[in-house]
Amino acid sequence: MKTLTILVDMDDTIVELLPVWVKHLNLAHNFNILPDEITDWKIGRFFPSISQEQVFFPLYNDDFWKEVKPKLGAVEYLRQLIDDGHTIYIVTSSFCDTLSQKMKYAIYPHFPYLSWDNIIVTSNKQMIRGDILVDDGVHNHDGGAHFGILMDTPHNRYFDNEAQGIIRVQAWPEVYYIINNIAGQWKTSRTYIMEGNGMVKREISEAITETAEDCCSGDYFLGSNECFSSSFDDFTLSYMHSKTSSFWQ
Repeated sequence: MKTLTILVDMDDTIVELLPVWVKHLNLAHNFNILPDEITDWKIGRFFPSISQEQVFFPLYNDDFWKEVKPKLGAVEYLRQLIDDGHTIYIVTSSFCDTLSQKMKYAIYPHFPYLSWDNIIVTSNKQMIRGDILVDDGVHNHDGGAHFGILMDTPHNRYFDNEAQGIIRVQAWPEVYYIINNIAGQWKTSRTYIMEGNGMVKREISEAITETAEDCCSGDYFLGSNECFSSSFDDFTLSYMHSKTSSFWQ
């Protein structure tokens, strides 16, 4: 297995920021906006009658961050990636004057295996060296040298990730599967990987089926009661072939 350096975003990638933010703005200003309606990175556009200061005001409140919880599976799969031997860095562009509250209430209590040594604060993630970037912000994938995994959120749903060569995922089981495939940990052999997309598709499909079956017994999916059903399309499989083959050179 190849060990990798994995860069992981914080907000709406490992913790659920958007639902809490929308909830607070609705309550404070008598809106009735749903998180799924936030289809643009700039959340203020969906609350046009209030100022930018009012939009961001909830983020300065300790109680706000106490409500922000991990995304389903994020705690377990990040821990497992570390146990698998990979290096994890949480790369965030969080505001400096809200970061301490976020770490204290939304990160450390749920991810106790992370420390400040795992945190990188920057607004230019393309400058950080790593093998993989898991992020919901489409702008963070633009121009970087990382293998891109886009965490699906309402604000990026209209982004054409296929055109940009980025794999979109819905949840952390998919992230874990892709990273294990890149690291060479699944039963897919080098011979099949290098023989063309048709063979790759068959082998990966078999691995997915195998993994979904193992999920219920907890062999791969950490005791989860819900089986993982993959929705990898031809683009994803083909792109994984082209991108991951170099890791087995």
